[in-house]
Amino acid sequence: MIKKLILFLMLIFTTIYLTGCNDSSELSHAMVNGNSNIEFSTTDVEFDELIMPKILSEGNSYKLYVGEDNYSYYYYIYKDNMTVLDEGGFKAGSSPNISMVSDNILELSKGIGSSTIYYKYYDVEKGLASKWYFSVVCANKEYIVYLESNLEGDRKLIIQNLFDEQTFYKEFGSFNFAKATDPVLECKFISDTKIQILYQSGQEYEEITKVIDIL
Repeated sequence: MIKKLILFLMLIFTTIYLTGCNDSSELSHAMVNGNSNIEFSTTDVEFDELIMPKILSEGNSYKLYVGEDNYSYYYYIYKDNMTVLDEGGFKAGSSPNISMVSDNILELSKGIGSSTIYYKYYDVEKGLASKWYFSVVCANKEYIVYLESNLEGDRKLIIQNLFDEQTFYKEFGSFNFAKATDPVLECKFISDTKIQILYQSGQEYEEITKVIDIL
């Protein structure tokens, strides 16, 4: 009972903190499905608000700018290297990162605190954008794998289609994950539909490797 109360209070504190901290004045937050996943949008900083913007990184399908203050960021994601698929700006202490997961799948990640990282994905060929994800452990050109928690601290592994959970969504709740911040130590796709994970299990933090057939 005490553990449940502590977890509940931590969740309330986290929500209040994210609502009131400096970063959250530029980020809008909302609880998702009543669990610890929190989404945010990055629309409160306009490009012309950046003082002397310079390109921080760029590729065929994206450009990421940073202002002179090294605190304000703005990104453009392009479809077919021309049409703007998505754009957004925010103020935060750590730099966002943009990388390619595959030839046409782009990943945007942004940390807003210690070990708190959010991810968004784009199919720059088809012009698709995902929602924001939290506690991501791995992804490929079609699927994303992430952890979801309840108030009791129990975790399950979720595997779904990157852009539409109605297309594919599957839960795995039989791993007995340890109460670590990041119990999944390693995750990789060993084929298009199989993943291999290394995770910590139980109170002894036993390290277990398991292969999961998604389908």
